[in-house]
Amino acid sequence: MPLIIALSTVALYGATLTMAQAAGEGLNFQPCPMLNANISAITGLPGTPFDCAQLSVPLDYTDPASPGLNLSIFRVNATEEPVLGSVLINFGGPGGTGAENLPVMAEEAHKNIGAQWNLVSWDPRGTGYTIPFNCSVATPAGSNVKRELGTLAGTNLTEVFLTTGWEYAGQIADSCFE
Repeated sequence: MPLIIALSTVALYGATLTMAQAAGEGLNFQPCPMLNANISAITGLPGTPFDCAQLSVPLDYTDPASPGLNLSIFRVNATEEPVLGSVLINFGGPGGTGAENLPVMAEEAHKNIGAQWNLVSWDPRGTGYTIPFNCSVATPAGSNVKRELGTLAGTNLTEVFLTTGWEYAGQIADSCFE
């Protein structure tokens, strides 16, 4: 696992530089204690304090001329000197939010990646603090969307997600669109 993280660090270093360059003068990270407190309340864990910034990006990434939106970016600072740079961490998804995952995972990430690296993540569009989206829809009849924690799946999950999962996501999207 540490080898995979180390290789990801090297690969993502260039992406981090590109993201900062795209912001023109760079990202202006500032302490955000209120958000830190809110995230701790949501997760029920103290978490590592983080700083916040905004990155202006096109609303439609396939059309650079589309209206912009502010992508919420979060950084946990390196805890050892000299600081070697930043590592961009995508917590996945869909629906993974950097604001909720970064402070909880930072200590472990620093152990694996190295404490001389800043850890940077973001809330993808439609999650967390970047165009937050919340659509309260009742679970469609006959859907079994959650399993018991601590149990292992006994089937091919790829097949499940490509059939029932895709169908369920479509039902939710249709309901929210109305």
